[in-house]
Amino acid sequence: MSVPRELLKWVLSLDLSYPVKNVRREFANGFLFAEVLSRYFPADVHMHSFENVSSTERKKSNWTLLTKLFKKKGIPIEKKQIDAAMAAEGEAAVELLQQLHDFVTSSAYVESDQQYEDPSPLPRLVLKCLSLEHIFVIGEILL
Repeated sequence: MSVPRELLKWVLSLDLSYPVKNVRREFANGFLFAEVLSRYFPADVHMHSFENVSSTERKKSNWTLLTKLFKKKGIPIEKKQIDAAMAAEGEAAVELLQQLHDFVTSSAYVESDQQYEDPSPLPRLVLKCLSLEHIFVIGEILL
């Protein structure tokens, strides 16, 4: 299983600090998973707590922090999936990425208070309700 096109586009759109060429290897230590989650949960993911290294001890430390976040946010990730991703086994990292993508793009997540921080000063819900003509008028007022 290779990385699905939609998933790859999503990962690239996040503008991560390191280029993603080999998902299995580059996501194994949990650092890039943390960076992905920091885009959606900036108050809960402190990137200074994570290291982009290959030592087993630091990988475990990164994944321990991520596991706590998964539980806190109700993200359905199992320990065996984490162990497989940490060991860079098969397509485990791709499967975890897909689960994260599905979670943050689900209607339950989008409707919750823990939305991706939109740089727009207007809430998404308001933007969805307004016509394009009204958005331009509001945009001019805000500028």
